[in-house]
Amino acid sequence: MISNLRATLDHLIWALVEESGNATHDQLTFPCVLDRKDWPSSLGSRLRNVPPQWIPAIEQAQPFAASQPRRHPMYVLHRLDITTKHRLLIPIEPSTFEWEATYSVNRPIRKDDRRIDQVAPTGVRLTDGVELARVRFFSKTADLEVTGIKTVTEAAAGWGPRLDELDLTGDDPFPDMMTFVETLIETFAPAFRRRELSSLLP
Repeated sequence: MISNLRATLDHLIWALVEESGNATHDQLTFPCVLDRKDWPSSLGSRLRNVPPQWIPAIEQAQPFAASQPRRHPMYVLHRLDITTKHRLLIPIEPSTFEWEATYSVNRPIRKDDRRIDQVAPTGVRLTDGVELARVRFFSKTADLEVTGIKTVTEAAAGWGPRLDELDLTGDDPFPDMMTFVETLIETFAPAFRRRELSSLLP
């Protein structure tokens, strides 16, 4: 997952150059620049022949543009990609879990009955027998019980790398790398609309 997310950004740069009609070359890549003074070097190498109208969006996505560059999703993704390729296969675990279900109960539910849902806390590891969700009903007469699950109408889990092997732990929330990459895909999508439209022409 990590390597695919990082490669997606490199593919975007290649596609921007290819779509523009400019010459592609082996140095093309989506740069990860931690220090602003190194940005001009990337412009002359990794981003050579990228159409100039896309350069500001690429620059805005750089770690040096953030107040905490080493917590920026681009930097974290880049570092994790290097780590998982060369040194360590990074385990992936659920980071959040949500679900919604309908239940069968032992008697009709009254207005003063209340359902209490509990889900696994952030960071719980997916292992055999781990409890991800629990539901119970509170009633004044203490006679309302869940007898089964009818249907699970919605279930969603957020996934992310386990970081206890890396120097990336801390109090700050872990950056959402998937949303970061999705946002960049949407940013550069207009560059490829001409091709999509031309494919619809007779």
